[in-house]
Amino acid sequence: ATPDTHEPTLDAKAEGFLAKFNGSGQRLWGTYIRGKGQGVAINAFNHLYVGGHTQVSTADSMLITAGCHQASVELGSQHNGFLMQFDPQNGMRNWGTFYGAEFTTFGYTLACDPYGNVFFGGDTKCYATLTTETIATEGSHQPSLGSAPGLSNPPSDAFIVQFDSTGERKWATYYGGTAGDGGKAIACDRNGALYLAGGSSSTAAIATPGTYQPTIGGSGDAFLVRFLPVDLALQALIDPDNDTLCSGTKPLSVLVANLGRMDKSDTLKISCTYSGPATGILDTFFTSGLAAGISDTFTVGNLDLSFPGNYSFTVYLHYTRNDNER
Repeated sequence: ATPDTHEPTLDAKAEGFLAKFNGSGQRLWGTYIRGKGQGVAINAFNHLYVGGHTQVSTADSMLITAGCHQASVELGSQHNGFLMQFDPQNGMRNWGTFYGAEFTTFGYTLACDPYGNVFFGGDTKCYATLTTETIATEGSHQPSLGSAPGLSNPPSDAFIVQFDSTGERKWATYYGGTAGDGGKAIACDRNGALYLAGGSSSTAAIATPGTYQPTIGGSGDAFLVRFLPVDLALQALIDPDNDTLCSGTKPLSVLVANLGRMDKSDTLKISCTYSGPATGILDTFFTSGLAAGISDTFTVGNLDLSFPGNYSFTVYLHYTRNDNER
């Protein structure tokens, strides 16, 4: 390590390092990190990322930062993933977070897309159902671990999580079946499509029909999966507007755009959770479809905002078609 970097001196908890070299192979700076660094990436916006896993069992300020996505680890967890963003000019950390729940989570790979996001992946045995931390987000491709529930040592699934440049998680998903699966490499193309490669022992939930090898060929095979950029996008919250003084019930309307190249004809589900002086959940299904390149306003339902105060809303789009377009 070099002076004036994130962690310039060796600590007993240090498990890895991060270093920068110039084009002639001369070291410019180096720092210890308190985790095993498994992946490194830098994007066009000069954000440098390192990810991996660690056995640190406390909220170590050399790994995590105040206000990060996950500042602590679950009691009894054996390994947790970590992701940190650095300034590539001087080796100083901007932010860092744990990623994991009960049991084990290993981070192995990361990549950046053209839009300033970073994707972090690996494998996990965490159900994350009885903990404060979650591996996957609601409405994602696979929101729960693929193995049977309640096992003391469940088989692993691959996972992928997207963070923006500020360290806010945008979405995350498991990827796996009932046997052991894991993610080992991630890449993004210039259009933002995401690719994950790894290994699998599962006989289902991995391959899709009509591909090069749709069924498993042995006790353990490699896999490659492509995730497409969002083509159904929530563009705006139409009603209620910001700073609206609400009394009684208020309709919730959102503007949804089809940014893809194919018409959407399957059922679209829009969900909303809101919290504040009152809380509630709305789930509404729409069968009218949405043509390619078109935006439309959908009224999800009525919000019970009888009590004055500040409310926060989270809206999810769910679409069941397995599309193959960007």
